[in-house]
Order: sequence, then structure tokens, then C-alpha cells
Amino acid sequence: MFEHTQWLYILPLHPILATLFSLYVLVQPQRRRSETTLTWILAFFLLPYLGILIFILAGYRYTVRQRAIKPNPTPQPSDANQTPDKASTCRYSKIHRLAQNLTEFPENGGNLVTPLDESFLTYTALTEAIASACHHVHLEYYIFRPDDIGKQFRELLIKKALQGVECRLLVDAVGSFYLNRKFLRPLKDAGVQVAFFWPLTLRRPWGFQLRNHRKLAIIDGTTGFIGSQNIGNEYFQWRNRKLLWRDVAVQIKGPAVAHLQCIFSEDWGFTSGEKLDGQEYFPELSPQGNTLLQVIPTGPEEEDSTLEMILTSLFQQAQQRVSILTPYFIPTDAFILTLKSLAQQGISVEVLLPYKSDLWIVNVTAKSWYRELLQAGVKIFESRKAFVHAKVVIIDDEVSFIGSANMDQRSFFINFESSLLAIDKKVHKDLSQTLSDIKTESTELSLSNLPKETLLTRLRENVFRIASPVL
Repeated sequence: MFEHTQWLYILPLHPILATLFSLYVLVQPQRRRSETTLTWILAFFLLPYLGILIFILAGYRYTVRQRAIKPNPTPQPSDANQTPDKASTCRYSKIHRLAQNLTEFPENGGNLVTPLDESFLTYTALTEAIASACHHVHLEYYIFRPDDIGKQFRELLIKKALQGVECRLLVDAVGSFYLNRKFLRPLKDAGVQVAFFWPLTLRRPWGFQLRNHRKLAIIDGTTGFIGSQNIGNEYFQWRNRKLLWRDVAVQIKGPAVAHLQCIFSEDWGFTSGEKLDGQEYFPELSPQGNTLLQVIPTGPEEEDSTLEMILTSLFQQAQQRVSILTPYFIPTDAFILTLKSLAQQGISVEVLLPYKSDLWIVNVTAKSWYRELLQAGVKIFESRKAFVHAKVVIIDDEVSFIGSANMDQRSFFINFESSLLAIDKKVHKDLSQTLSDIKTESTELSLSNLPKETLLTRLRENVFRIASPVL
């Protein structure tokens, strides 16, 4: 018996575990990119036990959600769903078809879109919409802070709930980690339904990195909000410094609101088990404007690289200009190659980033691509007077792409995100002005003012690039 138990101590457990986890990564139903797979396999073998622990907490991305929970957004008049004639003939019709094939959400004409590029404007519009609610208020936010702003919206929800309005608040369990029972008790006592997306438990630790990064609000099924802005005080004072926090959201009225409701309904059903459907949640929506919109939900449940595929395909349609505004920039090789290719063709390609990120590792990793992009002719601007948290893409003179998704691999492959593709010159003009304002407060980089490249900096940049798939 002693001889048999002695093998337990002699047997090298780490190589066996590393091999088993490597096989698990290779046979997962959702295929990873080859560089990501290789990074994990190297981590399993080169970081004994630690690499496996990191994978359990941050590498697992397989999730199954019941698609049946998503209602069919069809209780609209047939004419509200008709796409304007120009959509079928313009060069972006193939992008609409691609996005619909990947997400099951078609484009919708007849929408009224109001861009909101200041926190005060967004909070004011959202407050007014909630105050006017008659049937339901649905809020879905990655971050909902228990600070002054959070308390204002809490009191507003309590007031509406006491008036008989159905109020549902869905927040991410990690992003809104600081929401405690003391803060939530008044909401629940008033009848507000609160749910945490994918809460952390010891029984299911592998969902730690599968976060709901969406920022949505739907009021009575007729008014919607989508963008990059969370609920919190940082939009007025970031980390006790008088540094402006720049975000962009849009208010929508029209047929596309039903698709925002679909996203909330699926997320709420997945989290709480409650199914939301019927005329009261999906009322008939008549055209309110002339903007063509396509709602694009993405997440780790998608088998394809949906967001990356749509964005790179959209870039390739550009003829004059591609401008990208993002706080976090950890792109894929395909994304970088697309930007370099466009710049080499003579198309103006701009990337606007904050000078200093709130996450130092992201800041260092983003800068590792600067030299390569600048050499290809891509223009890079760093904002020093504001922390740019907005996520906006501008194409030529009428196409805008906004939402919660950053231009990084976490948004591309791991987070649940919500984005909006808008075809409208007025919306494009407003968002272009926002980007122009940020550019005037930014510094354009050049190869000459980059730090001198040394062996140490090259080593650091390459190490962070290798690790970028798991950041």
C-alpha cells in the first residue's frame, strides 16, 4: 500500500493538469484565435498552477443563453420596419446584411436620434424620460455607483415604483460591486426589481470575466438610450481631480427602440428568469424621424468574432475618413492591419485616446502599437484635458458607430456589448463636432516625439502584446 501511495508524491501533477487544461482549450465548442490559444497553453506550462488559476477566473468564455427568451420584435406597423430606399443601394447595405446575419437584428428606418455628448445632457434627458414613464422603466448598466448621482436615480425609481410603474434595474455584478444591501433596500421596499448579472460565487467562479458592459435604458418601450455612459459621479470629478470625463450617448425614438428592449429582455430573462413580452413591452412604434439605425448586440456567446468582423468590414467601405474615439485600445492583428491598409491607400485614419488611462496596463499595451501605426500613416491624438471614455467611430460623411464597446479584445470577444450603427448626416455632423472638440484639446503624436525605442521598451511592448488576448 505504501508503494502505491508513494506514487502520489512522485507523480508530477502540474504537467498533467497543464496538459488537461490545454486539451480543454483545444476542444471548446467556441474556437479561440490561435494566438489566444497559444498564450493560454504557454501560461499553463510556464506558470505552474498560477496559469490554471488565472484561466479559471479570467479565461473561461463559454456560455449558453436561451435565445428563446428574446421576444420577436414584430408588434410594429409594417411600414415602420421598411428600410429607406437608399439603404438598399448604398454601399453599406452589405454591412447591414452582415450585421443581421451575425446578430439577427435588421436595420430600422424612421428613427429620431438625439446625440448627447455631455454628462449633464444625458442625465437630464434620462431623468425626464423616467419621470414621464407610464408603464415601465428598464435600466441596464455596467456601473451604477452608490454615490450622489446613483442616489438621485434611486430616488427617481422609488418615486415611479410607488406610482405603479414597473421598474427594473439590471447591473453587472463586478462593475457594480459596491452596490450594497443598505443602498438597495429602499429600492426593493418600493417594489423596484433589482438583478445582478452573473454574480460571483465559489460554485461558479469561471464567469468572473464574462461581464455585461452594456449601458441601456428603455422607457415604456418607446424611448431608448444607448452609449458609453454609466451612472456615477466620475463624470463630474474623476478621482477627486477636476478632469473632464467625456462620454457619448444617444436618445432614440422610433422602431429601433424595440431592439433595445430585446437586448434588455434577453439579459433580464437570463439573470432573473422572468420573461418580458407582450404589447405593453413592445408597443406599436410609428416612424419618428428619418435616421436609419441598426442595433448590434455582441457577446461571448457568438461563435464568430462578430464585433471585430463588423467593424473591420465597415472600415473597408470607407472612401475618405475613419475616425476612432476609444478609451481602451488593445486591437487584434486584423484590426491593426485594416487601419494600416486604409492609411496606405490615402484614407484619413485617426485614433483618439486619453493620454493616461485609468488602467496602467491598458495604457502601456495601447502605446505599444503607436510606432507601427504612425509609420503606416495613421494619425494618433492623445487627450490631456479630459479622460475620453466615449466609444465612437465616424466613417466618411454619414456613418456613425456608437455604443459601449471599446476597441479592445475584451469588447471584441468577452464582454456583452451593445452598439448602434447610424446612417444619417445630421447625427454624423453632431458626433463629428464632438470629435473635433476633443481633437482641439489633444496632442497629435509623431514618430519624433515618441520615446526612444530601446531593447527594454521593445521587450516590454512585445511581452504586453503577447499577453493582450487575456487582458
